[in-house]
Amino acid sequence: MRGIIAVALLASACLFLPATYAQQRPNPGDSGASASPAPSPHLILREGTEVLLKYAEAVNSRTAQEGDMVEFVLAEDLTVGNTVIAEAGSRAVGAVVHTKTPDAGDSPGELNVRMTFLKAGKTKVPLRGTTGLVGDIGVVLRGTPATIDQATTVKASVAVDTEVQPLNPVNSLATAAAIEVPADRVRLAKGRIVRLMVIETVSSKTAKVGEAVKLQVIDPVKVSDLVVIASEAPASGTITEVHPASRAWRKGGVVLRLDSVTLVNQQQVALAAVNAVKGGDTQAAYAWTQAIVQSQGLALLFLPFAPLQHGQQATIPKGAVMEATTAGEILLDRASVEASQPPPPEKKQGPASATIYYPKVGDISSVELWCGSIKLGKLKRGHKLTVSLPPGKYWFRVFKGGRSTLLEAKEGGEYYLRTEVEPLPSLSSRWEFSLSLVEHDIGEVQAGDTKPLESKNVPDISTVDLAQLQADPNAKH
Repeated sequence: MRGIIAVALLASACLFLPATYAQQRPNPGDSGASASPAPSPHLILREGTEVLLKYAEAVNSRTAQEGDMVEFVLAEDLTVGNTVIAEAGSRAVGAVVHTKTPDAGDSPGELNVRMTFLKAGKTKVPLRGTTGLVGDIGVVLRGTPATIDQATTVKASVAVDTEVQPLNPVNSLATAAAIEVPADRVRLAKGRIVRLMVIETVSSKTAKVGEAVKLQVIDPVKVSDLVVIASEAPASGTITEVHPASRAWRKGGVVLRLDSVTLVNQQQVALAAVNAVKGGDTQAAYAWTQAIVQSQGLALLFLPFAPLQHGQQATIPKGAVMEATTAGEILLDRASVEASQPPPPEKKQGPASATIYYPKVGDISSVELWCGSIKLGKLKRGHKLTVSLPPGKYWFRVFKGGRSTLLEAKEGGEYYLRTEVEPLPSLSSRWEFSLSLVEHDIGEVQAGDTKPLESKNVPDISTVDLAQLQADPNAKH
């Protein structure tokens, strides 16, 4: 009976449809008649379209459990034709589908993560694994334990044809180049990447909701040849959540929201990014906390510079690096921007300096430092050593037989090397030691959180044979 009624209604609709269509269709001569706005254009994201993702958190087979959600971010803009339907930094989600911890026999751990969907605007795009680093059902890594590092890039693909919308349907035909900017204005567009550094340590043990956190810009942001955000410009964030670690093996947690950055003319521009940090698992003897990014809108991936704090409490250390984007477009007065340009960097003369520092984290109290064939002495945890060097090539390392790090020192240069001490994935107490070159501004802040060695422990390398100091330990004699 219902089927008969449905057919009757459909037939009635078909009888009236031509007349209704004729009434709604404008006459050729009615060019001035008002028309309803065109609906937002829809696009089809085809099945099999490649999607490049990055892990927004580290995943470890020792701590992960089947069913755990895993956060990803889109590594690059996703387009249909020339239209962007999801920007880099958009959130994607996966799940742990298999995990196995190494047993007493030292068998390798196993970890399998499957991508499930990507947020493209308001649309959830279903994903599946593809080739390369991603298997048919996800990433399969083996080790002791199996670990997928944060920011690891993997490939997925669209699982089924999905209807999506352009990010700006009203202005989908307009581009940034087509926007006319008055000659007396400078346009800072929405979505410009700003690299930031935390200049004060934040811990879930002491942080409070609502507290302001100071940050500093690392790289200048330019519009054409004008600097609009200077290097070392101040930026601010706010603690929005704090979860201190408890006695029941619960991890600590702290969430930092990035708020705004100061421009060269002292105006403020809002930032878009959220970085949540959780504490390490106490059941893993050497678990380092990792950062998780919850990308929203134009937020991009927070890229941590190194492992964070060992233990239950979540910590964002002084010198931690993260990325944000400008949250909106702003037109600046060109005259004020031009008048506020930072002076060119001063070229320094004389010998170079190299500061080697050992952060306050780690279980090894001190390490030996070597340069060429010369032992510089011992560096205690939480301390730094600065040496003056003539221009040239130098090979630094931790302990005599350690892996070498090449420093090509130039006249007047200031260099920073961070001491890395990491446990090897083994049941025995074995460690890996290394030195890594760090960007100047980052190294300056991180090293500023350590103490200089006592003068009696600082070697006088001016009396050392330069050939010995510059000796390549890897050269065959």
